[in-house]
Amino acid sequence: SALDKDSAVSTAAPSEHGTDLSVHSGNKLSTKAKRRIIRLKSTMPEAATTVTNDFQGLDEALFKIVVMNCVAGGEIDYPSLTSDKPCFGCNMNTSVLADYFDAASCRWETLLVQPWEITFNASRGPQTRTTSKRMSTTFDIESNPCHVSFSEHFLVNVGAASRMWSVYSGATKQATTLVEERVKDNSSKRRLSRSMAAHAARSLITTLPYAIENHSGINASYSLYNDPTSFELPTSSTRFFRFELFPEKGSGGVRKYGQDIKHAKSLIIYVGSTKISIPDMDTEASKLRSVHYIADMQTHVFTKVVKRGNSTVLHLSSHVEMHNKSSLPFRISIIGDESIHDLGVVQSSLDERKNGRHDDSKSLLKENEELMTHSVFGLPAPLLRNFATNSTETLCLQVSPILSDGSSGGDLVGMFNLPPLER
Repeated sequence: SALDKDSAVSTAAPSEHGTDLSVHSGNKLSTKAKRRIIRLKSTMPEAATTVTNDFQGLDEALFKIVVMNCVAGGEIDYPSLTSDKPCFGCNMNTSVLADYFDAASCRWETLLVQPWEITFNASRGPQTRTTSKRMSTTFDIESNPCHVSFSEHFLVNVGAASRMWSVYSGATKQATTLVEERVKDNSSKRRLSRSMAAHAARSLITTLPYAIENHSGINASYSLYNDPTSFELPTSSTRFFRFELFPEKGSGGVRKYGQDIKHAKSLIIYVGSTKISIPDMDTEASKLRSVHYIADMQTHVFTKVVKRGNSTVLHLSSHVEMHNKSSLPFRISIIGDESIHDLGVVQSSLDERKNGRHDDSKSLLKENEELMTHSVFGLPAPLLRNFATNSTETLCLQVSPILSDGSSGGDLVGMFNLPPLER
């Protein structure tokens, strides 16, 4: 990362322009003239600014800019107390470093290959080449070459943030317009406009950055990093959450990304007496699925972290999952040796809000949780114990559609056998 380079590399080189801020250099002023001069000088060793995209529940860094060794100075000179033509001079020299955030690797990558040095000078005073009384204003900008390096991920992230901003600003503008059409009183209009705009912004928050799905058929619980509180995770459920901000001096906290993170975003899943540790949710997204043995139930469950929409989702599953891509819900059962185990209903993956069946009593977050959870059905891991251990065992499933009137479809029943697991 360019931001990790030694500060000596980014030290601003001496500028070709002099550091004398006097706007009367070379001019002789009367020693009897009463002058008023105001001088200001500032030195800033380092200042960093991080731009993030947090629209619609997303929490993702875009780029980071660091200004190194910034030296600025200015002078305002009033040649006489009655003069209405003050003179001024100012200059600034600094070096700029920048990184962009690669969402694929969850790391900061170099945006500016080398420190970009910029020198700026400006002055306004009497002309020195002629005897004219007109004032002369001069601006001078000196810039070293700017070497930029980035990948397609940077362009994709910036484009996504731009589109989200368009949606957000459009919703805010529409909400404000509706209020202004109904309210004529100016003071009430301003208050209600702000309230409606804030409501429009909140309505766009449909997810949170992280989530856990449980399709293993076993009730579980989880706890976040350095938090003794345990949260329930029933089977066939989805839970959204955020990690706490990183503490700093004073109250509150700050967001950290990539190499700036002081500790990993870890969590622990409890299944029976078994603890499943996820060292870092961000880095796990690039890894393969992991298997875990549950000793209490003598079965296995699987974990996999994936990027889905605006969230990073931890998927807890059994050996077999069913995804319903049709327009009808189905009831699922397993046919055993002497009985039929009714497992429940796998819902349609189609969003019912598009068909006009939006439930105003539910929040968008709740609807997304239900939609994500119920369109995927995991067969309970305990019922798959023999199927997973015996290479000759087959699994017989029974499916029955649920029609729009609520009936189970009568005689519309289908059965099929899952082949043995390959070793």
